Amino acid sequence: MLILFRTSACLPILASLFVSGLMLETAYGQFDPRVEAEQQERREIERREERERDEFRRDMERQREELRREAERLSERVNDVRPRAGELEQRRRQEMEREHHRRMLEGHRLDFEMHKLHMERVATQARIANDPVLSAAFALERLPELVPNEKERREVLEDFLDAAKNPAVKRLIRMKMLELPVEGREREELIEVIESFIE
Repeated sequence: MLILFRTSACLPILASLFVSGLMLETAYGQFDPRVEAEQQERREIERREERERDEFRRDMERQREELRREAERLSERVNDVRPRAGELEQRRRQEMEREHHRRMLEGHRLDFEMHKLHMERVATQARIANDPVLSAAFALERLPELVPNEKERREVLEDFLDAAKNPAVKRLIRMKMLELPVEGREREELIEVIESFIE
């Protein structure tokens, strides 16, 4: 019983000592310079990280704003260029239309020139057909193509000369005979032809 009394009497003392010890330990732990330094360092790291996060956010905002401004500038440039592109396209179309009209006019002019030349040729052929001397001259101009051999051509011209009745046509045939090269006795015949011109 005495032991119980002593134990129960000591129990509040022991409890108060235990609580006091805990309080002292807690108080000592609160004022421990190492713990305080670690907490201070932790708070400094957190503040530094917060500043870095804020700075990163500000950088991102600044970059976003710069990109937005750049996009606006590009949009303005595009808006400036669009009317110019339209003007250039319109000028190109006008140039193409002018070139098309010029080519059409040139084609019409060439058609007109060709028609004019054709009509002149037809009129010339009609004049030649109405004039026996011109007709003979036209026919004799084609003779070298039809009879390329000069000796044979001379014989053909002599036959034409014998058949011709118009004195002008005969002179024309003689002129064509003078254009051919001469050999031996043909020279004497050609001299006679020349004398016929001098009559």
